[in-house]
Amino acid sequence: MSNPFVSVIVPVYNVERYLPRCIESILNQTYTNFELILIDDGTPDRSGIICDRYAERDARIRVIHKENGGVSSARNAGIDIAQGKWITFVDSDDWVTDDYLKVLVDPLFEGCDLTVGLLEYRYFTISQRTCKELLISRENANDSEIFETMCKMEFSGPTSKLFLKSLICDNQLRFPEDVAVAEDAIFVKKYIRYCQKIYMTGKVIYCYNRLNELSVTRRIPYFRNRTKWDDQYINTYIETFTEWGVKDDFIKQEISRRAIFLFLNNVQSIIYAFPKEEALLKIIELKNVYIKWIDLEPNSFKLQSEEQKLLLDALIKNDANFIYNYANSSRKSKIITSIKKISKKIIGFIIEKYRDKVVKFKF
Repeated sequence: MSNPFVSVIVPVYNVERYLPRCIESILNQTYTNFELILIDDGTPDRSGIICDRYAERDARIRVIHKENGGVSSARNAGIDIAQGKWITFVDSDDWVTDDYLKVLVDPLFEGCDLTVGLLEYRYFTISQRTCKELLISRENANDSEIFETMCKMEFSGPTSKLFLKSLICDNQLRFPEDVAVAEDAIFVKKYIRYCQKIYMTGKVIYCYNRLNELSVTRRIPYFRNRTKWDDQYINTYIETFTEWGVKDDFIKQEISRRAIFLFLNNVQSIIYAFPKEEALLKIIELKNVYIKWIDLEPNSFKLQSEEQKLLLDALIKNDANFIYNYANSSRKSKIITSIKKISKKIIGFIIEKYRDKVVKFKF
């Protein structure tokens, strides 16, 4: 396609089960002036064949087959060949609403460098991030204020966003290929540094597929490199915070919060992968890796609950049993809540479908 306004970049790897839904959702856009770039990152399954078949059917699609280099490498390859003035990224196991591009393109008359839509998380149930429509401008906010706003809004990955290609290229921005965790957040935060105006639409336009996380490789990500990657991730955040001139107390709180989140994620992985006695030993080992990032002073850390105070106390006392039970109960409660919600929806659907029959035989 010649002179597309938007380039949609989709890295593809081992997603043959989900890829057709992703591609179809992009092709069904109400806004049509776009190209779709599918980057086959050396996928071992039939995903590359699926990409080629779609390209034969629709002239807006271009397919690049490359050796496996990871998601950052794939996204960078897409940026290099993108013909659009604007770029957006979609993950190949997710899908988007029919008005995804329209919602992102419409606010550009405001002179924005970045437009952002909201995510909807699809697991056993549906959960949404909520945010009011918002325009952030350098005319009324400094670097630190913009960055703190973005952090509080969990403004991380590149999906559900529209980036100006010239801003990416002029500032030589790329996804870091040597970082395996949160490489997308690093790219976005570096991009934000050069933005004059950012517009939040306040509308859900992107469906994030959490069901794919049920695969074995995602359920048991406890491996040697994980803590090394998290170390890179946190250090990059600190460097970016400092570069932006963010206040020290905010940096301390934000890094501590992220470190606790990463630590508990890994604890849950340990619970999946090892028997309890072995898991308890690994939790203490893991705690000693993350403790350097975690602020253990309750007065300086914005605690959300008494439970978190107990968690910090357990970290201080090396109480692996409490940490194990805390992470395990959190995981179980999420599963139970999801089952309850989906059961409620199923019952509601049945009642709605057979309402007339229910009324007829009520007495």
